Amino acid sequence: MNSVEKSIKIGQFKEVIGYKGNEGANIKLYVEAYNNDSIIYQHLTDCRIYEDRSYDQETIEIYFDKFDVDYKKYGLRLSYNTNFHDFEFENNKLKIIDDKNSIVVIIWKL
Repeated sequence: MNSVEKSIKIGQFKEVIGYKGNEGANIKLYVEAYNNDSIIYQHLTDCRIYEDRSYDQETIEIYFDKFDVDYKKYGLRLSYNTNFHDFEFENNKLKIIDDKNSIVVIIWKL
């Protein structure tokens, strides 16, 4: 999947959650993170979605650290982007795939 296809999926997600026009603003989304098949994180969490033109990518920041979670220990990142991660959009949820760390993060609006 190329960056354009990934950006389209993020755009579909932003439209469903009503985020269009709020570029860069924080939004509370429900976040679940899995390492292989084990759940390692499950919270309503501040997130930010924006286009980073300097790197020609869409970026999603997830503020795991606000819950005193040792996110690095679990292989989580504070940001995911279309240059390095895969994205799937299905059932109004965005799935972020970080193959390097065997991590899947699913986000949606409650």
